[in-house]
Amino acid sequence: MKRHLEVLKYCRWYFNKNHKFPLLMEIADNFDITKEAARQNLNRLVTKGYLAKHGWEKRGYTLLVKDIYPKEDNLISKVIRRIKGRQIN
Repeated sequence: MKRHLEVLKYCRWYFNKNHKFPLLMEIADNFDITKEAARQNLNRLVTKGYLAKHGWEKRGYTLLVKDIYPKEDNLISKVIRRIKGRQIN
C-alpha cells in the first residue's frame, strides 16, 4: 500500500479514537518520517480528495467520505457478470 493511504488509515483510526485529527508530529512519529514528509502525504491526500484543509490550524484537516480502496476487478465479480450476461433457456 502506498504511504499516503497508510497515513489516511492512521488518521481515520486516530480520529475515531480521539475525536480530533492528529498533529503532523504525531503522524511523523507514527511512521518514523519527518514532519515535512507527513505534510507532503497529507497534501497528496487533499489533492486526491480524501482530506480537506482549513488554513494554517494545527489540526486543520477534515476527513472526507471516500472509499480508500477502489473496487477491484476480482474473480468473483467476473463470474457474477458472466452469469448475469448468460441467457438461461
